[in-house]
Amino acid sequence: MLKREGFFDCSIYLWYYFDMKTKTLPFKIFLEYDPEYKGYVADCVSLPGCMSQGKTENEALENIAEAIRGYLKSLRTHLLQLL
Repeated sequence: MLKREGFFDCSIYLWYYFDMKTKTLPFKIFLEYDPEYKGYVADCVSLPGCMSQGKTENEALENIAEAIRGYLKSLRTHLLQLL
C-alpha cells in the first residue's frame, strides 16, 4: 500500500445564507500517514487547528471537508455575535 504525504488541493462547496448561493473555495490540505493510528491525518493549513483523520486518503479528505465547513460555520456565527 502506497502511503503518500504532502499537500493536496481540496475544494469545498459552501452554502452562503446571505446571498443564497453556493461557492467553491480552495483550501490547501496537508495529508500525512500516521503509523500509530494506521490512517491519515489531514490538516487545513490556512485554518489554525482545523484537522481531521481517516483510515484512507479519501476518508481523511472527506472528513477534513466536513471539518472545514464546521470551522467556517462556527467562525461566521461567532463573528456575527461580535458585530
